[in-house]
Amino acid sequence: MVLENDAAEARAGIQNGQLWTRAVDRNIHLFLREPAIRELARRRDSRTADFCEALLKSGDPDDFLVAVDTLAQLGGNYAVTRLIGLCLDCLVHDRAIVLSRLAQLVTGNQAKPFTAMIRELIMPGEIKTKGWTPLAKELLVDECRRQGLSVAFVHPESGEEVAVIDAWHERTQFE
Repeated sequence: MVLENDAAEARAGIQNGQLWTRAVDRNIHLFLREPAIRELARRRDSRTADFCEALLKSGDPDDFLVAVDTLAQLGGNYAVTRLIGLCLDCLVHDRAIVLSRLAQLVTGNQAKPFTAMIRELIMPGEIKTKGWTPLAKELLVDECRRQGLSVAFVHPESGEEVAVIDAWHERTQFE
């Protein structure tokens, strides 16, 4: 955590142009460019959305993941709308990833499409819910109830919040 904070402080002193130079340099592995890309999203640089679109068009799975994470970092109406569109158009495994990022941003305006996504993907098991908005958790609980599933939010030793969805219990616990 300290190293991450130190790195964020170091990036804060870097100009956007320098970050873009690193972000677009394909000679550097994507995961080494990702901190610069995410910093540009954090700064709400206007070119970040277009850069995410280019990553999504590449067809590379790593580019897809970085684009989805960056859109989530970028936030705002464009990012939410784009993540909803991605969730509708991608493979089931990728939908779960997009859904988890979208859950960090969802507001009342996106409740209906978010609920539809949950409905499609929900099944007994565990879903990491750390960082989800309270509304996203509430929508998950509501949809589980509609499907006759129970859900309990637990905090395992890893520090990750997890929603445990179970088909065998009738009670629903929301913390």
